[in-house]
Amino acid sequence: MAATASNYQYQNNGQRQHLYNPQRSTAYIVILTLIVGALQLAWSTEFSEATPFLLSLGISKRVLSLVWLAGPLSGTIGQPIVGMLSDKCMLSYGKRRVFILIGCISTSVSLLALSHSSELVGLFTSPFDWDDRTTELAVICFACVGIYVLDFSIAIIQASSRALIVDVVPTGQQQIANAWAARMIGIFNLIGFWIGTLNLTELFPVLGDNQFKILSTLVSVPPQVKTVCYAQLFAWIGYFPLLFYTTSYVGELYLYEKGYPNPALIPPELKQDLLDQSTRVGTYALLSNSIVTLAVVTFLPMLLERIGTRSTFNEKLNLRTLWICSHVVFILCTLCTFFISSYKQAIALFAFTGIPWGGAVWIPFTLISEEISRIKDIIAIQIFYRQQSEGSSIAEDDAPEINSRNSIYCQKILIDFYDNIEYDSGILLALHNVFVSAPQMLSSFASSILFSIFHKAHDDNSYDSSLGWVFRFGGVMAIGAWYISRKVKTKEELYDMDRLMALSIDF
Repeated sequence: MAATASNYQYQNNGQRQHLYNPQRSTAYIVILTLIVGALQLAWSTEFSEATPFLLSLGISKRVLSLVWLAGPLSGTIGQPIVGMLSDKCMLSYGKRRVFILIGCISTSVSLLALSHSSELVGLFTSPFDWDDRTTELAVICFACVGIYVLDFSIAIIQASSRALIVDVVPTGQQQIANAWAARMIGIFNLIGFWIGTLNLTELFPVLGDNQFKILSTLVSVPPQVKTVCYAQLFAWIGYFPLLFYTTSYVGELYLYEKGYPNPALIPPELKQDLLDQSTRVGTYALLSNSIVTLAVVTFLPMLLERIGTRSTFNEKLNLRTLWICSHVVFILCTLCTFFISSYKQAIALFAFTGIPWGGAVWIPFTLISEEISRIKDIIAIQIFYRQQSEGSSIAEDDAPEINSRNSIYCQKILIDFYDNIEYDSGILLALHNVFVSAPQMLSSFASSILFSIFHKAHDDNSYDSSLGWVFRFGGVMAIGAWYISRKVKTKEELYDMDRLMALSIDF
C-alpha cells in the first residue's frame, strides 16, 4: 500500500524520518559508497574465477548455466525480502546497517568455504572411504550450494547499501552519490580483476593451489521507475553472459591459439598450468572492461554536472541519451563476436563493453534514486501545504518553499495522485532488482539451450563456438532495452506531465 502524506515527517515503524535530508559533504558520500565498492570486490572475484573454478571441478557448461541461476534467484527472492524487512526494521543501530553487517559476515564465510570446497568435503568424506567419483559429486554439490549462499549474502548487502544511499542523501545530490557508487564499483573492479591476473599460487602458495513483482501487484510504482524496470528486463538478458562467461570465452580462444581447441584434450601434465594461464588471460578482458567502466563513471557524471545548467546541451546530453547510446554500443559489441578469432581481439572487444557496463552500474540507479527523491520532495510540499491550510503549527526549520513552479503540486488531483504512489526506497529498489535478476534466469535457461545446440562433444577437437552464440543472443535481446529506454523522461518532461495533469482539472 502506498505511503500516505499525513504529516511533514512520516512515521516508519516507530522511526521518524525526514523527507528532506541535509546537504552531504563529498567525504560523507565517498565513505557511504565505499560499501558498494567493497561489495564489488566479492562480485569481481565471482565473475572472473567462479566459472573456470566450477568447470575445473567437472561441471558441464549446460549444468553451469543452471548453477548461475543463484544470482537471479537471490535478486528476485532475496533482495525484495531484505528491502521490505529493512523498511520495517526498528533497531536503533539503523534499519539498513544491521543487514549490511549480516551480509558482510556471510559473504566472507561463503567465499572462504567455496574456495576450499575440495578440502572441506575431504574432511567429512575421508572417514567413509568414498570412491573418487562420489567424492567429486560431493565437491560439486558443496560448491553449488556455496555459490547460492554467496549470492544470497551479496544480495543482502546490495539491497541495503543502495537503499541507504537513497535514504540519507538529498535529492540534489542523488546523481552525485550514484556517480560515486559507480566509481567505487569501477575502482574495486579494477582491484579485483587485477588481482585475478596475478599468479597467486606463486605469490601466496600458502593460501591454496588454484586460481580462484509480485511486488508490482502490491504497490503503485511511479511510471518512471516502471519504464526503467522494463528496460532493465531486456538489458540484463544481455549482461548476464558478459558477467559470467567472459573469462571462459577469452580463455578458450587463448587455448585455441595454443593448439588446444578442446580443453578436455590437453595433456594431463600441461593441463593445470594452461588452464590457470587461460583464466588469467580471460581476467585481463575483465580488467580492461573495468578500466573503461571506471573512465565512463568518472568523467561522464562530471560532464553532466558541468552542463546541467545549460538547457540547450542538457536537452541533447542527459542520462536518457547516454543510456540509449550505451545499449547501442552493447548490441554492436555482441554482434562483433562473429568476427573475433583471437584472444587479443576478444580482450579489445570486452574493453569496449566497459562503455555500456559503465552506464548499467550508474544510470538506472540514478534515474530511480532521483525519481524517489523527487516524489519525496513533492510529498513534503503537499504536507506543508496541508498544514498551512489547516492552520497547524509548523516546527520544521527546513520546511519547503512553495513558489510559482511547485505550487501545482498543491492541486487536489496531484495530491490524490501522489498519495497513491509508492516512494519507499527499500521496496522500489527491491522491485528494480527483480527486473534485474529475473531476466538473468531467462538468460541462463537460454544459455543452456544454446550450449545444447552448439556445444562440441567431449572428444571433438574443433573449436567450441557456443559461448559466442550466447553473447549474440544477449545482444539481440538488448534491442528491447534500447527501444524502451527511449521512453524514459527527463526531469523537465516529468514536471510538464504533472503540470498538464494539474491543468486538466480546468477542462
